[in-house]
Amino acid sequence: MQHYYVIDLESFVFSGKYTKLTSAERKKIDDETILRHTELLLNLLSKQKTKLTFFIVGEIFEWYPDLIQDIFDEGHEIAFHTHNHTYLTNSTLLLKELEQSKHFIEKYKIKGFQAPAIIINSDYYKYLKDFGFKYSSSVYSSAKPFQTEEGIVEIPVSTKPIKNIDIPIEYPTAMSFSMLKKEIPFGSSFFLKILGAKRISKYIREVEIKGQRANLFIHNWQLFSEPLKAKIDRLSENVLNPLSIPYNFNVLKEFEFLLQEHQFTRMDYEIKKEN
Repeated sequence: MQHYYVIDLESFVFSGKYTKLTSAERKKIDDETILRHTELLLNLLSKQKTKLTFFIVGEIFEWYPDLIQDIFDEGHEIAFHTHNHTYLTNSTLLLKELEQSKHFIEKYKIKGFQAPAIIINSDYYKYLKDFGFKYSSSVYSSAKPFQTEEGIVEIPVSTKPIKNIDIPIEYPTAMSFSMLKKEIPFGSSFFLKILGAKRISKYIREVEIKGQRANLFIHNWQLFSEPLKAKIDRLSENVLNPLSIPYNFNVLKEFEFLLQEHQFTRMDYEIKKEN
C-alpha cells in the first residue's frame, strides 16, 4: 500500500526576526539555501524512484520560479503552504496569503493546502474552495480522509491513539500537551528523532493493517545543513521554547529508512482515487 510523506519546503527566513523584512531581504539572507536543499531532495527522491507532494511557501516561487518548475518536471505535486508561512490565527490572514500567491496557485492549478503548524479553523475551508483547492492536510487525527461541508477533502496528519480509540476532531488540532495525553501525532516530523524510524515504521504498518494510508510530513531543513545564522536562530528558539529542541536534530537517515521500508506517493492521489 502507498502512503503519503509530504515535503514542507520552506526557509529559516520565514520565521522570527526575518518576518518584518522585505522579500528581497529574506532571499538574500537565505543565500540560496533553499536551492541547495531542493536539489539534494530531488536527487534523493530520484534515486528512490519516489514521487511526493511538495507543500511550498509561495514566496519561494517568487524567488526561484525555475526551481518550482524543476520540482514539477520531476513528477512531484506542487501544493501550497501559504505565501509567507504565516500562522493562520484568523481568516483575514488566510485570505491575504491566498491573494499574495494567486499567480502561483493558478499557474500550477494547485489543489492541495497545508496550514503552517497544522493549525486551521473549520470556517477556512470555504476560502480554500473559492481559490480552487480540492484537499487540505491541516489537522491531526487517526481518522480516514473525510469531506468537509464545502467539498474539501481533509487528509489528516497521522496520529496513534494511546488507547487505540479514535479521537474526535476538534478545530484547530494544534499539537499540545492535551493532545499528547490522548494520541501521538507520529505523522509530524517533530517525532521522527524522538520515536525513531523503526517505531514510526511500526505505526505506519498498523495504519496499513486498518486499510488506511499513513500521512507524514517533513521539512527540508531537517534533512540538510543550514547556514550558521539559522543554527543560532534555532538555538535561541530552543531557549524560549524547549519543546522545539527535537527539530534541531538531522533526520536524513531516518527519512531514507522510511522511504526504503514503505511506498509513498503524491497526495493528490487521494483526489484522483475519489474521482
